Amino acid sequence: MALGMSIGLAFVATPAAQAAIAPAAAPVSAHAATSQTSVRPAAADAPTPEPSADADTSTSAPSAPATSTTAPVAPRSLAAQPLAAGLSLVCGTNYAYSIASGGALTQIKAGGSPVTTSIGSWTGVSSANGLAIAANGTKAYAYERSGNGISSILTYTPSTGAFAKVANSSYFGVDSSVTSLVAGAVNLSTGHFAFGGFGTAGPWWATYPAFFVYDYDPVANTFSQVGSFRTNSGETNGDMAFDAQGSLYVVSSASSGTTSIYSVTAANYTAGGSDMTRTATDPKSLSNGFTGVNGIAFDTDGSVLLGNGSTVRRYDPTTLAQRGSDITTGLSSSTDLASCNSPVNLTVQKNVTGRVNSTDQFTLKVANGATTVASATTTSTAPGLQSPQLGPLAVVAGQTYTISETAASGSLSDYTSSYVCTYGGTTIASGSTASGSVTMPTTGGASVNCVFTNSPLLATVAVHKTVLDINGDNPAPGAGWTLGAATTATTGSATSAPSAATQVTPASGDVNWTVAFDKQTSRATVRVSETQKSGWDFVSGSCVVTPLGGSPRTVTLPGVTGADVTGVAPGDAVACTITNKPSAAALTLKKQVDNTYGGGSVVSDWTLTATGAKTITGKTGDPSVTAAVVAPGTYALAESGSPAGYAAGAWTCTGATVSGSSVTVAANANAVCTITNASKPGSAVWTKTSKSTGEQLAGSEWTLTGPGLPAQGVVVKDCTTAPCTGPDQDPAPGAFRLDKLAWGTYTAKETLAPAGYVAAGSFTFTVSAANAGTTLNIGAQQNEQQAGAVLPLTGGLGSDAFLLGGGALLFSALAVLGVLRLRRNARRAS
Repeated sequence: MALGMSIGLAFVATPAAQAAIAPAAAPVSAHAATSQTSVRPAAADAPTPEPSADADTSTSAPSAPATSTTAPVAPRSLAAQPLAAGLSLVCGTNYAYSIASGGALTQIKAGGSPVTTSIGSWTGVSSANGLAIAANGTKAYAYERSGNGISSILTYTPSTGAFAKVANSSYFGVDSSVTSLVAGAVNLSTGHFAFGGFGTAGPWWATYPAFFVYDYDPVANTFSQVGSFRTNSGETNGDMAFDAQGSLYVVSSASSGTTSIYSVTAANYTAGGSDMTRTATDPKSLSNGFTGVNGIAFDTDGSVLLGNGSTVRRYDPTTLAQRGSDITTGLSSSTDLASCNSPVNLTVQKNVTGRVNSTDQFTLKVANGATTVASATTTSTAPGLQSPQLGPLAVVAGQTYTISETAASGSLSDYTSSYVCTYGGTTIASGSTASGSVTMPTTGGASVNCVFTNSPLLATVAVHKTVLDINGDNPAPGAGWTLGAATTATTGSATSAPSAATQVTPASGDVNWTVAFDKQTSRATVRVSETQKSGWDFVSGSCVVTPLGGSPRTVTLPGVTGADVTGVAPGDAVACTITNKPSAAALTLKKQVDNTYGGGSVVSDWTLTATGAKTITGKTGDPSVTAAVVAPGTYALAESGSPAGYAAGAWTCTGATVSGSSVTVAANANAVCTITNASKPGSAVWTKTSKSTGEQLAGSEWTLTGPGLPAQGVVVKDCTTAPCTGPDQDPAPGAFRLDKLAWGTYTAKETLAPAGYVAAGSFTFTVSAANAGTTLNIGAQQNEQQAGAVLPLTGGLGSDAFLLGGGALLFSALAVLGVLRLRRNARRAS
């Protein structure tokens, strides 16, 4: 029937240890244990406390649950009773659990005198399967099958003794190719209950057998599909488990009588999807003709307990050979086994530092003696860890396994091979060969990772140039240096590429060679050196030789002539650094740009030059003019390429003496010379004149808007007396001059006309790179006289005309007043 198995990822103490750390439950008779397990609907399971201590099931005390060494206690009819603590689910050595199709849950204690103990039963079920035990044994899960789906999730909670059907927990989203669900396990990295079954996947024209995995979230009471992976033909029964790292294990049973174990890494399981990458052990037949297997559970030593409807046996998962005698033959209609022990597991990975041929691939293998456990062939093309890896594989604690690699394509003799096996960050096996052995730790659930590293039969030589400043500080890559690495074979043959013994460093300061050997035992000597530049001193040099699977060694270079790096072998990485500093002086030329009045020029628009004993030229930041090594002396400073609209300032220097456009650099000086170019301001002039006479008119006011001015503009009043304090800098009446104008377009609008005249309107003008530094002559802005106004004699219609008119009017008034007074006096006299 179905083979459903679950592995918990955390461990629970043995019953004796539990009794020492948890309050002991009151003794419960066999009858009471079963009568207290009536089904309670539960929409979601609440977290439960740690289980209470179990009575020793190997005893037959009246108050303990009934036990048997030959057959489990038959489940009793369950009546609704007040709930009390039930039998604990133990995650420890020799403990496993069985579920019967009718819902009976049985504890199996293997070891010297195996014992089976009835825990209780779910009621109202007829096709229970997929038994799984949660972390620390806090809960058991299973499901009641209906067709190829689930009618309800089943739970058992030891802390209360409750057997329950979770409300609203049916699921019929299983792929139609899956005839029946057969497996279950708790993923202890998430706490979710996983289950699955065998079917077919792929397009109709290219289907393949596959195992489908689904996920149940007990908190949200929701289901989802995780994915599927390929299996062998004829496999319709199986079980599943998780290790402590969250990797999935699926054991399959084929109609041919063979059994395989598949594994999916935690990362691939989390990613999910169809056709998940997996590792498969070679199919093997169970020893002693064991058939009808429908359940599996892992023990803490890595061995697997396999069961059918009545019998449970212990097997080595790598050979499927039985270990010891039958554990029990007394189960009744068992459909599944489970434990909460993490499998002991072994993973083998391939790391390729580079390929001789792009098509080269490698086959990894794990063997137990003469029996091949599993193998995998890489398919990657990039360097680094290759895909697929081999494992994790379920193995047995304390056993020794052979790990090896071969060339699937290409030749392994083109590469060096080494391997390292680690457990908990500690190396437990290593070697410099294509095969080796590793002995698994005896710790339950131990996980060992082995990595084979391959490098082509090449050694690499990298030489880096570092330059310091004049003070011996601020290391930086050195460009334009000639470095050497001359190779001479001392054993066998060694050919370097490129063939030239010297190379010139680029901006990175790095040059590289590869040395190809004819065989793994060949050796070479590499002479590393440099060609010294004038004005520089050698500071230091060294080479670090890092072999595959060994300890690095250092070779010191005493001077520019270098030193021999001897004993270079295939796979070695020779990394050298040579450091120099200026022995004379360093001269840096810098450009600064002031765009106060406009323009978008940058420092790279100018080329700077210093001419003397040596000429240096370049743009700011170029290596040619940055800490350039020069001989002490006087250098003429110049620039070229200035954009229009800019004016150059004076040269200023630090660390040297500057006079005009020349600088004198002393020995060991670090001179930095800077010249600033600023955008030139604009200037504009115009006059205010009478349209009829052409004479200049005083007293007008204008509003000027343009770049850098307030949105409302600035008021420009006609300055008529020096010094001018406003925007108008021309003291002549009716004449205007605006200075220090930023680049851009301006509008001047007349807001107050001269007295007696009509405002002339507005005009625009533009200051640009082409006219910056010059004066724009806008010309005369003419005004028409107001209607009835008398033209002024000179200087335009101003206040004089109005004063004369007013005086005449006053004179007339006085004359009339005089006449009136004469008449009044004459009348009085008569």
